[in-house]
Amino acid sequence: MKSPALPPDTPSANRADGPPGLRGMARGERICDEAVAALDTLGTAWRIEMSAPVQILLARLVCPRSHSGHEAFLAWLEQVCTESTFAALLAEARRLALARLGLIRARQRASFDIVQEVAQPLWPDVLAAWAGLGDQQRRRLHHLACVLGALAEPDQLCPRRLAGLTVALDELRRMFVQAYRYPRYTRCVPNLFAALETAWRPRLGPIQDEATAAATQLLLTGSRAASELTGPAIEMLLARPALLARLRATPCAAASFVDDLQTTLAQRRARLHRPPTFDAAAFALMSRPLARMLAQAVVEALVASHERVGRDRRSHGTPLRRDATAPLDHLALRVGL
Repeated sequence: MKSPALPPDTPSANRADGPPGLRGMARGERICDEAVAALDTLGTAWRIEMSAPVQILLARLVCPRSHSGHEAFLAWLEQVCTESTFAALLAEARRLALARLGLIRARQRASFDIVQEVAQPLWPDVLAAWAGLGDQQRRRLHHLACVLGALAEPDQLCPRRLAGLTVALDELRRMFVQAYRYPRYTRCVPNLFAALETAWRPRLGPIQDEATAAATQLLLTGSRAASELTGPAIEMLLARPALLARLRATPCAAASFVDDLQTTLAQRRARLHRPPTFDAAAFALMSRPLARMLAQAVVEALVASHERVGRDRRSHGTPLRRDATAPLDHLALRVGL
């Protein structure tokens, strides 16, 4: 499906209070049917064609808790995220992180951004292996995950963002439908869609639709979780050489380090009365273990692959930290210090 040509974005077109927007939906203040209606109104006003399945999927991503089947959907997802599955995902994430860091070493680069170059691309690669996607589809997931980032501020949607989301979600639906119909098994992790079928709850809806929604939600949730804990964990290790040396001596201690840090950050956020994003609130039971798994994989890979590394303070890509509880989207490291 192709969206029609759009007029250039203008201040009036970008305003969420022009055509009826999606304000409040991120907090579950409207039911899913109203979210679909709002999206239909926006699509009409901005001349963006959206199929009914894409509208429903987008509405569920924007305001998941308002969906009548949210609790059953979440319980279904949790059933496929078993301890053994997460262990396999961790092993694959660690292998992929080591490969990325090894490539950086092989190219003899003096500096790199560990969040943007290692942590952020990690989850699309792991999810692709879990879903049994081919290499070309795996590469597409990187781009599509970035497009889904526009959902972080649903009330700030503009014509081009909404058009991009529409095309991305349509492509994800087709990609995941094909993967569901023709499952491809890999040695590294159990197949996601096979697990979803085993744990199926018929009252949710047509399994093909729900399976594609599940894979899309996992892509969104994991992509957001990638920088939530990884950046702060690496930042803390660089600030505490003794702790970094301990992890080098006992790599198995990385799991407890990441777990303790996640608990500490959650407590600090609670004291600051900082509400979680709508996605974190609706899928906290999914995002927490995903964030922990991805952070552990990157920490273990960095400790194993680079002996002399520190923060690159000459880089302009890493902003000054005023809030240690916030996710870190950039963290430039310098090698061979």
